[in-house]
Amino acid sequence: MKTCQLLNLRIFGRWLCGWVGVVLASQLPVAAANDLGAINHFIVIYQENWSFDGLYGNFPGANGISNASSAATNQLDRLSRNPIGTLPSYDPVLGAIPTQNPPVPLNGAQDDRFLSDPGDPNSASRVNTLLPYGLERFIGSGPTSDPNNRTGDIVHRYWQEQFQIDHGKMDKFVTWSDNPGLVMSHFDATPLPEGQLARQYTLCDNLFHSAFGGSFLSHQFLVAAQAPVYPHAAAIIPKNIALLDANGVLPLNVPGDGDGNITPIGGVCFANTNLTFDKNYAVNTINSVNLANGDPADTGFLPSQNDSNPGDPNRPYIPTIGDRLDAAGISWKWYSGGFDRALAVSASNPAHFGRLGTNDTGIKNFFQWHHQPFAYFDNYAPWTNGVRNARSAAHLQDESDFYADVSNSTLPAVVFIKPLGDDNEHPGYASLLQGQMHVSNLVAAVQGNPALWAHTAIIVTYDEHGGRWDHVAPPVRDIWGPGSRVPAIIISPLAKTNYIDHTQYETVSCLSTIEKRFGLPPLNSVDAAAATFAPAFTAAATVPSPVRDH
Repeated sequence: MKTCQLLNLRIFGRWLCGWVGVVLASQLPVAAANDLGAINHFIVIYQENWSFDGLYGNFPGANGISNASSAATNQLDRLSRNPIGTLPSYDPVLGAIPTQNPPVPLNGAQDDRFLSDPGDPNSASRVNTLLPYGLERFIGSGPTSDPNNRTGDIVHRYWQEQFQIDHGKMDKFVTWSDNPGLVMSHFDATPLPEGQLARQYTLCDNLFHSAFGGSFLSHQFLVAAQAPVYPHAAAIIPKNIALLDANGVLPLNVPGDGDGNITPIGGVCFANTNLTFDKNYAVNTINSVNLANGDPADTGFLPSQNDSNPGDPNRPYIPTIGDRLDAAGISWKWYSGGFDRALAVSASNPAHFGRLGTNDTGIKNFFQWHHQPFAYFDNYAPWTNGVRNARSAAHLQDESDFYADVSNSTLPAVVFIKPLGDDNEHPGYASLLQGQMHVSNLVAAVQGNPALWAHTAIIVTYDEHGGRWDHVAPPVRDIWGPGSRVPAIIISPLAKTNYIDHTQYETVSCLSTIEKRFGLPPLNSVDAAAATFAPAFTAAATVPSPVRDH
């Protein structure tokens, strides 16, 4: 890529150079000694539902499973409370082992790959699933392991994860799981595509997802560093309010939606029992009124979140990182797999096609509407007054546009990528290998544009733990988290090579790093306090770049 010499940047401002798409960075803040001034592009790839130990517990040099204390691995059976090594017997009335041990796949049937005799559901499990164990020999195909095979899903919700963490003892993951036979499993991802990138660049082994529970809340923290609010939820959707006892604990087998997606006002938070909720907050999966999925059974959509009017007395003002970037004139986009088709069929679209058709199998099965956090907010709602919101259209785009922007050297300064479900590694419906290959392809696309790659940092991380055990206790911050440890990989020519970063991070470190680099004010105290990823980079990353490659 050609660049022109900067004669007097402060006087002349931006200059266009000979190569289309190269813009001088005079509009960027002057780089301080540690603000990663050589990085002009940040790309956050947000994958799904694996704890750190679940994928990299055997990674050479990392704080892995071998460092777990006996107390952290002392998991108890949920129903019978049997000690380790004592498994309940098959119940012919229920048609399953009561604790779902061996594990079950997503469709609810017993996974006979874990049985000593696959033809006999009463046969013993081939592994003690109450202790950490490798998945390789069970989900293999023939004599070798095949990470393209899938396993079941595991519950991962706001309340349950706090009970699993058990005030940092990390000893109730089996107790509070709907699939306890799978909770202690792990897969060695070291030889997989992302694992190889981790070995080449920087693996962070001390990053925690910022909010307890599942993908919905984690995505909200990724863009807003706080939980969304559902005003007057108790009067509108009372069955969705979580039912807690006096100690802030969910009773087992609560009928209906007792472990619902909305917090009670004043209810005690289990992890921080001296704290209560001042509002009805949405914490478990709930779709937005701005991007309805068209399912007639889906009710109680979350009202649009207010990032548009700080003076609104009826709705809390919740700015996003997108609002901060817009205010500073820094370009950004959220690219999502399948987004164009999802917009077309969304029931919130004034010109929608109606319900999902037979040609929309991929969207129906693999597009997660609650993984689109910016669409929950006023400024980025796909439609305003019946027409396409131009601000939203400029920032929320299909993943296919990412490849075009990379090829055309028009990639924004800040990028978030949310792959379609079958590419996001989510246990149950996605293949681990396919998702890792997809990430590798995204990285390769950026590397294929040398001028862009030279000033880019790619952060691959996971939204939450997916219900899987990890042995490291998360730090205590507030009523929201952090939750369990998840993987993070920093990929950049400016990142340290063959390096394991033990710095304590959390999901919103993605925000604090972007804010530090571009001189943005933090959204709130959560991202303000989060460490940036500066320790993962070499000294060369602090040298201000004279151009911005887009």
